Amino acid sequence: MALAVKTSEVRNEMKALSPFLMARDNLVEVLKAKRFALLGFDPEETQALRNAIDFASARMHSIADDPRHPSLTTLAPFDACVLNLSSEVSKVAGGAVDLFAISRKPTVIIGERDEVLGHAFSLASATHEFIIRPWTREDFYLRAFMVLRNAPSTPIDQPGHGAAARAEPTIIVADDDRTTIMMVQSILRTWKINCRVAHNGKDAMELTREIKPDALLLDVSMPGMDGFQVLAALRADPATRATPIVMLTAAQSEDEIVRGFDLGADDYITKPFRAHEMLARLKRLVRNREAA
Repeated sequence: MALAVKTSEVRNEMKALSPFLMARDNLVEVLKAKRFALLGFDPEETQALRNAIDFASARMHSIADDPRHPSLTTLAPFDACVLNLSSEVSKVAGGAVDLFAISRKPTVIIGERDEVLGHAFSLASATHEFIIRPWTREDFYLRAFMVLRNAPSTPIDQPGHGAAARAEPTIIVADDDRTTIMMVQSILRTWKINCRVAHNGKDAMELTREIKPDALLLDVSMPGMDGFQVLAALRADPATRATPIVMLTAAQSEDEIVRGFDLGADDYITKPFRAHEMLARLKRLVRNREAA
C-alpha cells in the first residue's frame, strides 16, 4: 500500500513538472544553432554560459574584457549579445547605451541588482532583457528567448527594411492558449516567418478570409466555433478552399485525427509539440503552395 502511495506521489510530481519541461524544451529549440557574442565575462561565468549555450545546441564567441577589442564593432555574424553589466566593456564609448547603439543586436544583460535597477530605464528596449545574479540556465533560456522573439525579422541596418519589402511567408495561429501562442510566435519569428494571431474560431475564419495566409495553424479546442467547424467553413468557401491548414490538438485520438483529414486538413500536430517538427510541417506546406 505504501509503495502504491509513493508511486502515485511520484506520478503526480512528474505530471506537475511536465508543462515546465515542455516549456523549457521549446525555449531550447528556439535557441538551437543561434550565435551569441559574450561581452566582458570572467572565465568562471563564461564557462557557466558556455554550458547553458552548449546544452541548447547554440554557439558562442567570448569577447575579452577589453574596451579596445575590435570585435565590439563587428557583431554582425551574431544573432544576439550577452553583456556583463559589471564589466568595463559595458562602459565603452561612454556607456552601455552606446554599445547597444553600435551593435543593434538583441542583448541579454547580466548584472548585480543595484546595477540593473540603475540602468533599467536608460536601457529599456523590447530587444533587451535583464538577468540579476545569481542566475540559472532557465533564466538565461527565457531571457534569450524573449530578446530573439522581439528582434526585428529584418535587421534595421539592411536594405529593404520595412513591411512592404519583406517577402517572408505569413502564417495564422489560431489558439486560445496564450502560452502556446507565445511559443509559436517566437519559433516562427526566429525563422523569419510572419505570424498573425486569432484567439477564437470566428476570428480565425475572418482573418483567413481577409489576409489569405500561406498557412493556418488551427487549434481544435477553441471557444465559440471549434477548429473542426472553422476547417469545414474554410473548405466550403472557394476563396479559402486552397489555404493549407494544420490542425493542432492536445489529443492523440485516431478518431479526431481522421475527422480532421476528412474535413480537409492538410496535416496535424499534437501537443506538446517540438519546434523543429512544427517548422518542418509548416515549411513543407508553404513550399508545396509556392510550387503549385
